[in-house]
Amino acid sequence: MSCHFRHRVFGLPSGSVTVEFAIIVAFILPVLIFGIIDLGKFVWVRQVTTEVSRLGGGKIFAREKKYGYIDIYDANDTKNEILLNLLENAGSPILRNDNKDKWKIIVSQITAEKGSNIPSTPWDDQNMCISKQIHRGELDVNSAIGRQGEEPNEAALPHIYNHLKFDTVNNRADKSELGVVEVFYKYEPITPLPNFIEGILQMDGSGVIIRNCKAFF
Repeated sequence: MSCHFRHRVFGLPSGSVTVEFAIIVAFILPVLIFGIIDLGKFVWVRQVTTEVSRLGGGKIFAREKKYGYIDIYDANDTKNEILLNLLENAGSPILRNDNKDKWKIIVSQITAEKGSNIPSTPWDDQNMCISKQIHRGELDVNSAIGRQGEEPNEAALPHIYNHLKFDTVNNRADKSELGVVEVFYKYEPITPLPNFIEGILQMDGSGVIIRNCKAFF
């Protein structure tokens, strides 16, 4: 009698707990596995794009000419190809020839305000200007900095923009130019995770654009 009473008050029919547990596991376990796989690869892809923009760009823009600095405005096409090759090779695990529609590298050179116009340059030196821009990859995205020949987008360079403004006290800008490397990659989920959790990582079936940007004086 006492066993039957406990059964009615505290428990469900024998075996039902096992069935419920199996149902929960069957739903939860795939989501956890998909999450580990997709989130893990997403973090890895972000790390690769960071390395391309930081290490690849730093090797060019943050060094003196004798150590490999390339002025992309003055450089010929061959030197600029060398620069783009270096950046592409730095991201070779994900930046490949067979998936160029999923990535783009954009390198921009920005000249500072000069205070007066210099006739030898094709842009107005009284203002900041994206003097040169080169790119590789076929992903349909535009630079957040702006386009060649335009003044750079201040919002895209929140901590750097003022260094390029003309200082009337010193009669020059703090920095004469700035190099910016932007790396874009379209990450597409490799599991059905977005079908389970709508909007995760802002992903739908078509993926999400990862952007990494580093600037170098």
